[in-house]
Amino acid sequence: MAQQYQSEIRHSTVRDLLQKVKDANFGYYLRRMRMTKIRAFEGEAVDFEFPVTALIAANGGGKSSILGAAALAYKNTKPAIFFPKSSLGDNSMADWGVAFELVDKGKNLHQLIPRTARFKNKKWARDAVAERPVVYFGITRTVPAGERTEF
Repeated sequence: MAQQYQSEIRHSTVRDLLQKVKDANFGYYLRRMRMTKIRAFEGEAVDFEFPVTALIAANGGGKSSILGAAALAYKNTKPAIFFPKSSLGDNSMADWGVAFELVDKGKNLHQLIPRTARFKNKKWARDAVAERPVVYFGITRTVPAGERTEF
């Protein structure tokens, strides 16, 4: 008889985390993002309802675009890291934009804080970006060593 997997996470811990999310009881949290236009996304919303959100799609399905758009909400992220312009006359990013709903208990204990990032006049404009550490470690760090050509 096969042994059933037993999680090391207690049910009470999961319950407490679910309640923490329901109450928006995090110091900093990106709750929702609406991409008015980012690459192939137009009018799409992404809700981050649990402390861990899995993005699953085929290669080229937009996972990196979603993560790049989410990072635009925060000050220490340079937009060109995720969305570089390809040439001087390139207008492909015209009208790109993202709207965010953030939890930031240091600024507002009870309400979501709206923020936006827009590409206009050939550069990114972000209103009152939030302060929070954001770490970007590149896609090559997520590919198993056995599948990488340099190993």
